Amino acid sequence: MRTKNKLSVGFVFIAIVLLWLKTYTVYKINFDMKIENLMQEFILFINPLSFLMLILGIGIFFSNRKQKIFVVATSFIISFVLYANVVYYREFSDFITIPLLMQTGNMADLKSSVGELVSWADLLYFTDALLLMALALVKTPKITFKKQRNIAVAAFYMSAVGLAFFNLGLSESERPELLTRTFDREILVKNIGTYNHHIYDAYLQTKTTAQRAMADGNQLAEIENYSRAQYTAPNKEMFGAAKGKNIIVPSIEQ
Repeated sequence: MRTKNKLSVGFVFIAIVLLWLKTYTVYKINFDMKIENLMQEFILFINPLSFLMLILGIGIFFSNRKQKIFVVATSFIISFVLYANVVYYREFSDFITIPLLMQTGNMADLKSSVGELVSWADLLYFTDALLLMALALVKTPKITFKKQRNIAVAAFYMSAVGLAFFNLGLSESERPELLTRTFDREILVKNIGTYNHHIYDAYLQTKTTAQRAMADGNQLAEIENYSRAQYTAPNKEMFGAAKGKNIIVPSIEQ
């Protein structure tokens, strides 16, 4: 039995390391992300860690049995999210976002070809979660803090948060105004990681939905007037520029 002042982190630590190394390996093998220098490689290496520490670290608050159940279940969920991105990337060379999931055309294309996109070898993406399940059934090495439990917890989470800000700071130095570049998901994933990218995407979609819900209809006239004021006449020199071409790719940045 674990006493009130005893904190066990061994199993959590193993899970964090396994998922961290797996995520980085998947980055290198499955995603075609261009790395231009050692700093970008270092950012790619550390970017999953803060998320994994914050999420899997919740397990340190549970007793031994509940901790193992939580860590194994969470590891399977995180592994599935990573694997879903791998499958989606195989088809679209892109990463999953909420708007993309809502586009029925994309999902229809993915469903029609899912049999070709997956294989039995993909079970390897869950190897770490299966290993954790096996370790949960045996006695695992324990790293415990019998005294100053609250200090240990605070230090753990402060390290995770500090690492997140350190990661973001390095990313901003490499790519200024990084979080405004939502149109380039490769840059986001390369710098803040797949998991943090999904959290940021959910935040953006929630913000957009809230803005739509609270939109004031009285502002419509102002918007229409602004649009008319910015009107630009069609460029006659560009008329018919795409004649005879069967592929047109518009590029829009926000």
